[in-house]
Amino acid sequence: MKHKVKWLVQKEGFAMANRIETIALLERLGFAFGNFGILPSSSAILNLAANLQDPEERYIIRGGTRLHAILSAAEDPAVLGEDLTSAQLAQAAQYIKQLRLGVFYDEKKFDQAHYSGLGLPLLNADAKMYPIESNLAQVFDRDMFIKPSKDEKAFDAGILAAGQTIEGFIASQPQARNWREEMAVIAPCKTIIAEYRFFVVNREVVTGSLYRFAGNANFSAHIPGNVMAAATEFAPLYQPHAVFTMDLAETPDGIRIVEYNCWNASRMYAADVATIFHTVHEFISQEN
Repeated sequence: MKHKVKWLVQKEGFAMANRIETIALLERLGFAFGNFGILPSSSAILNLAANLQDPEERYIIRGGTRLHAILSAAEDPAVLGEDLTSAQLAQAAQYIKQLRLGVFYDEKKFDQAHYSGLGLPLLNADAKMYPIESNLAQVFDRDMFIKPSKDEKAFDAGILAAGQTIEGFIASQPQARNWREEMAVIAPCKTIIAEYRFFVVNREVVTGSLYRFAGNANFSAHIPGNVMAAATEFAPLYQPHAVFTMDLAETPDGIRIVEYNCWNASRMYAADVATIFHTVHEFISQEN
């Protein structure tokens, strides 16, 4: 027996390009969908009541990982909004459970501080982890690559210039948030020819896209055979979730895994979006 499935698209706090692309495709595919919102100053989820019609219905979320954090900590039905009916309130625990299943995320498993110790062919296998709060003044005598270890992207990855403090690098980013409690991944800079994103469902690569070439944004559905072969080989090595994205880098020393990301919020670039949507929809509809 197949589950009924509804897609929910986040209105606030989710990239506009992602949102427009998602809604247009869902309309074209004829999939049931609705929308919801999360205000920056609140943990309440807005506009859910109209979407919660069947406590056994499954959901697929296109939105940020903040929803996962809110639902994971939810103990009060009020987190689902103030306009719930009495029937929805009575089934609030079930709706929260079903919504949680629609975010394919595990904070620990998507944290590079966790999977860096698993022997994977990582681009930055030589990285060191620095708790930011206790290393604000840390500097290096050469340029280094720096990124947050968690998938939530508390700050943007980049080059930490020689002599620049970790605090100085992050504090210069207006959009950086909650970064003092974060772990920084710091590694020697690497030569990267191209970077690709692959979409994995149930251990198998579904589709992929080039997203950076020679250091510049460059989106293309054309993926060289050796890169696709590496993606197919790497996909079963580690599964942070049943659905996830895996970014690969082509380097002079071979193909390496850059990182794993939560699919719910990942950009699609030039990948075959219809195929990944169909595959995820079918997987969730049949999942136990």
